[in-house]
Amino acid sequence: MRNIQNPEILKALALFLITIFTAFIKTTPCKATVADLINTKEGLKPKHTLSELSVFAPVEAYIKLSQEPRLKETVTATITVTFLDDISYIFRNKDEMIKDKTYDKFVKMFSKNLRWEKDIPRHMKLVLIPSKGVEILNGNKEIYWDMKKGETKSFQIDLRLNSSPISLSGAIFWFLANEKKGARLSSSVKGIGFVLLNKKTGRLGTRKELEELLNKLPEYGYDIILGMRAKKWELYPQEEVEMIRETLPDNARKPLVKIQKQMREIQMLDSSLTDLEILGMLHDITYQMVVRYGIHKKEESLPILLRGRILVKEQNLSKWDAIDEIVEEMNQKRQRMKLIWSTAVFSSLILFLIFLIALERMKRRKIR
Repeated sequence: MRNIQNPEILKALALFLITIFTAFIKTTPCKATVADLINTKEGLKPKHTLSELSVFAPVEAYIKLSQEPRLKETVTATITVTFLDDISYIFRNKDEMIKDKTYDKFVKMFSKNLRWEKDIPRHMKLVLIPSKGVEILNGNKEIYWDMKKGETKSFQIDLRLNSSPISLSGAIFWFLANEKKGARLSSSVKGIGFVLLNKKTGRLGTRKELEELLNKLPEYGYDIILGMRAKKWELYPQEEVEMIRETLPDNARKPLVKIQKQMREIQMLDSSLTDLEILGMLHDITYQMVVRYGIHKKEESLPILLRGRILVKEQNLSKWDAIDEIVEEMNQKRQRMKLIWSTAVFSSLILFLIFLIALERMKRRKIR
């Protein structure tokens, strides 16, 4: 115990433990950061800090399907990976680095640490990331192989597309030394993404294609209050518009269901109305009839607007001149009805008083 308490022995023991701990850290596998790839002995002090650097694996990868995708069908996906023979690809902020005059320094630094000049095979790892609606029928989500600079390799997997939305992406890991562990750079795979376009045929397409279909519907993007579409639109054949309405998937139709229901209700009253005329009428019901005449109920506004269409054709009036006539006529009719009602009530009261007087006289006669 006395020997252990000796300061020299304690100092030596501490140094021994520190040495063992340091050796353990150096031999323990870990994920590398950008800092692991920097040779600090060169003493470079560029303007970019390590956290500001965007360093990626020097690979390019994309996914392509064998045929037009349809829901509930099986397709073959080909993943193509190219090992790029250009170290500048690893710097995504290359232009900024050139501007700051730090690019050459970092190229030199990473060329040395990545052993870029050596034509040696590098360990690669592909990790596939399918969406919930994609089922991989054969193969694995993780694939390992070796590649040299300038080489291209392709992999094929069979997929079943079960539900929309559909997506398949991935990541490529480029290892510096040991396979499956140690320092590495990564890059994304240019994936695929589809949504359901036609619920009857199961046809899939991009979100842009879905937007193009929706944009053919007059009600899509229509602002009821403003009485106009927020998006550019042109007239399409009614048959095409109806087909799109019937085949659109439910999630795409959901925001339009309410306005489409209102449009059908009005069209049942007048089948000659076009979609644009119906939308204009909905705007009139919601805004114009309230502001102009104080009529808030659709049940009151709609018959007036429909009758106004007839007057426009028969008397060659403008829409609001015709509506003014109808509303004025209705107001006059209300006044007449009010007068009739008031007169009837007054007359009833007079008759009731006469009846009471007569009744009272009869009672007096009986008493006599």
